[in-house]
Amino acid sequence: MKARYFALVAIIIALLSVLAHSRNDLWHHDLTIWADSSKKSPYKPRVLINLGIAYYAQGRLEEAIEEFKEALEVDPYQVKAHLNIGNAYKELGDEARAMMAYSAAMELSPSYAPAHNNLGRLMMDTDPDKAYEHLQIALEYRPDFKEAHINLGILHMSMGNVRRAIEELKEAVELDPLSLDAKNNLANAYIEAGTPELAIKELKDVLRIKPDFIEARNNLASAYAMTNKLVAAERELEAVLQQDPDFADAHLNLGLIHHKAGRLESAIEEYSKAIEAGPETIEARYSLASAYAQTGAFDKAEPEFKKIINDDPKNAEARYKLSLLYVITGRKDEAIKEFDEAVRLRPGKTSAQLGIGNAFVEKGLIEDAVEIFKRITALAPNNPDAHFNLAVAYSRLGDRVNARRELLEVLRINPNDGDALSALDSLGK
Repeated sequence: MKARYFALVAIIIALLSVLAHSRNDLWHHDLTIWADSSKKSPYKPRVLINLGIAYYAQGRLEEAIEEFKEALEVDPYQVKAHLNIGNAYKELGDEARAMMAYSAAMELSPSYAPAHNNLGRLMMDTDPDKAYEHLQIALEYRPDFKEAHINLGILHMSMGNVRRAIEELKEAVELDPLSLDAKNNLANAYIEAGTPELAIKELKDVLRIKPDFIEARNNLASAYAMTNKLVAAERELEAVLQQDPDFADAHLNLGLIHHKAGRLESAIEEYSKAIEAGPETIEARYSLASAYAQTGAFDKAEPEFKKIINDDPKNAEARYKLSLLYVITGRKDEAIKEFDEAVRLRPGKTSAQLGIGNAFVEKGLIEDAVEIFKRITALAPNNPDAHFNLAVAYSRLGDRVNARRELLEVLRINPNDGDALSALDSLGK
């Protein structure tokens, strides 16, 4: 069976190679045929739609739209013409007109699954609930609609429903085992689910069939990195960047690998390239700012964190980091202001809050540290680290009574906490 599978893959690769070589000729041939047919039969909607499809295939979208509209003038009930108008407008970036066209198709045929699918795909970012509704309708009318399963999987991923994403994408792969899009998205879901080994298997299959599938190779690098195969990950990323030097995600991922290995200067270089290549991601800028801070280049880290906050005022992670930076650089009031806002946005981020409290201690600002730790214990009353750090801060101030009280709180939470028992003993029972 395995030998037969690889023989089949070899045939597919050969066919894809031939098809890729001749595709432009075929498109040109199709355009010539349908242009000639439209002259001979100018009032046949099918001819006009096929001519529009031929224009669409060559990227001549405005001309394609004109042909589809002509088909509708001849026969206003041509559902496929509306669908193709929507597709063309989507490619042109005119989402409002694309939605109108898909809606027109659904008005003519409420059970027309491709229109529901395409509208659902278009609405994923703006109205995920509505997108889900349309994708579900598409699958009600066509349960074997592979593209709708893929889109529903992608939607579940964006909403954090990884398990359901995997279910939909596995269904798409079962419907079409050679669908590279389905397998690549399934691999993405496996990566999100923390099962990179499964992702690697899918991605190797994809790249065996289509070695230049750049997104799949970038995903393979991510999966390798998750399994700590950093050399293999770097190799894949270098291959991606050789194919496309401006592939932003590859620069970001390469930066993360350098960062993990402690090669901060190389990480900074790759993060900067990721931002330059665009479209800019907050992750790239956040990683760049963090790397600058780790090298002690606070003057470079600060503006990067501020840019993140300017673009995304609700980004608590960046605010916590900026607050820490302000503590380290001796700007207490600014640190407390950012800390307050970060806590308001994400009160449960205890580890970041403790880091800021500890930074106040290291700077000798013990009274401020006490106030920070008191706030943390109020937010997380069963966090032993918060009570222990507060006890240490009280002890630094010479306040043995409150220090003892906080250590007893630690022991209430964890009676076997060795550090608390030792500290309490040193205070004198």
